[in-house]
Amino acid sequence: MASFIIFSNYLKNLCLILLNKHLICSTGVHAANGLIIADLFAEVLGVLAQARFGSVRVRFLNELAELRGKETAATTAITQSIVSLLMGMKFFRIKMAPIEDFEASFQFLTECAKYFLEVKQRDIKHALAGLFVETLVPVAAVRILPALSLIPLAPN
Repeated sequence: MASFIIFSNYLKNLCLILLNKHLICSTGVHAANGLIIADLFAEVLGVLAQARFGSVRVRFLNELAELRGKETAATTAITQSIVSLLMGMKFFRIKMAPIEDFEASFQFLTECAKYFLEVKQRDIKHALAGLFVETLVPVAAVRILPALSLIPLAPN
């Protein structure tokens, strides 16, 4: 179990560092490959978040806070790093089964929503909106028919 925790911490750090620092080639001939690699790292991060959400959430928010501190310069590189970091969480899925995990997932989305209200750059707002769509559409797609049967219908 200890080796799994060490390995998952290593993978989490590697994924977030690569997404945060925008080390993946995003221009030129290899731009398409860079996007594929970024998506693969984001998918690994999403799988890790299913197993160790608290750790991934804390590290993600720390990286975001670090970049937000540099955001006052409003350079294109900082904006691109924030967008890459946000898009790295697009494979994050809300856990519905234990209520504690469900509440933690929505606490994470609340923190992202507060940032959405504060940020001024259009690219960052667009990336946050994409993150919300990617995480909330699967929740909306869950079949809630048993819950709907408990709601009394008004007579015509």
